[in-house]
Amino acid sequence: METFQSLLAKRLSNALAAAGLPDAGELTPATDPRFGDYQTNAALVLGKQRGENPREVAEKLVGHLDVDDLCEHQDARRFSPQLHAEKIVGH
Repeated sequence: METFQSLLAKRLSNALAAAGLPDAGELTPATDPRFGDYQTNAALVLGKQRGENPREVAEKLVGHLDVDDLCEHQDARRFSPQLHAEKIVGH
């Protein structure tokens, strides 16, 4: 059975590809619930690798992230896309 985190990781991978970015970083449970339920450091990793502003990378990533059916909202604050999963039912 697919876990919620693995489903989110697949959506993240799809968003990275749609944004023309390689897979990078990891998706983990958020360390501080004020910042969502899950977070990824992909924007920080890619920003450093590509010499780009991590906030711009995060905004590009969030623009391609399709998780509306799974999460209340997502944002690119603090250079790290964060997922708020309050909408989850049955997971």
